Amino acid sequence: MNRLLNGFYQMLLVLSCLSMVGALLAISLNMLTRMVDGWSIAGLDGYAGYSIASALFLALPSAFLRGDHIRVNVLVNRASGRFRAGLEYWALSLGVALSIYLAWFAVRMVWQS
Repeated sequence: MNRLLNGFYQMLLVLSCLSMVGALLAISLNMLTRMVDGWSIAGLDGYAGYSIASALFLALPSAFLRGDHIRVNVLVNRASGRFRAGLEYWALSLGVALSIYLAWFAVRMVWQS
């Protein structure tokens, strides 16, 4: 099972790289068309943004697996006992609250649209 997941994470990394290349191409094409004729292709900024967002999310599983994500546990690793448990519960509750807020906001946006 671990081997299957590692292969899946590698595939996600390749897709992330392709997304970044797509963002580079969209931004470069947009810059080139503006410099040459002063016009631009509609929607290229949006496609570049979607490519960057997809590259970020496709690379996250592999980063979490290898521990390459931003280090936020420096303080927690140095703490011990009840203080460490308190920090972990605080971080967990903050993450849950933020996730609930973002989910509520996303549902509200869908409802309004």
